[in-house]
Amino acid sequence: MSKIHLKRNHTLGVDKALEDAEQLALMLADRFDAKYEWQGQKLVFHRTGVKGYLDVTEDTLEVKVELALLMRPFKSVVEREINNYLEKELG
Repeated sequence: MSKIHLKRNHTLGVDKALEDAEQLALMLADRFDAKYEWQGQKLVFHRTGVKGYLDVTEDTLEVKVELALLMRPFKSVVEREINNYLEKELG
């Protein structure tokens, strides 16, 4: 199992951070054919070979992704996409 763990501080407040997390989830769903659902302020996503979550708080956004063996070759692509999005939205 290959893992991605990213945590970023933000000053957006919960509402804007939740909106940004939703946009990130939509991008991941479209790009990697993932399904997702909100569980409070935690967005849980999955698809065959991939599972993870985005946890939103007042001042942080944490992303954890687990990739199954067959998805390991895509780790750098997934991590780059998430990082690019977070840099763009969180500065």
